[in-house]
Amino acid sequence: MPTLHVRDVPKETYEGLQALAKASGRSLTTEVIEQLKQVVDKAAARRRGAEAIEAIARMPPLRLPDGMTSLDVLDETRAEFERRHDRP
Repeated sequence: MPTLHVRDVPKETYEGLQALAKASGRSLTTEVIEQLKQVVDKAAARRRGAEAIEAIARMPPLRLPDGMTSLDVLDETRAEFERRHDRP
């Protein structure tokens, strides 16, 4: 596994990490790894969300049959889902 050395960590940040580690019953190293994982995971989720929004924005507009609203489409979709999954 790679090793990461971090220098010049502000005292308040270091002490905050120590407090988090103590509160969670982890070592400082384990706490830092967990915090880094969370930051990376959140950034990846934001990126995936942004990519999904961009893909939706590129889609052509949906043309509904006359007299049908988006709520009607949602109701039909929900009813179909419930039929497929044997829900009342």
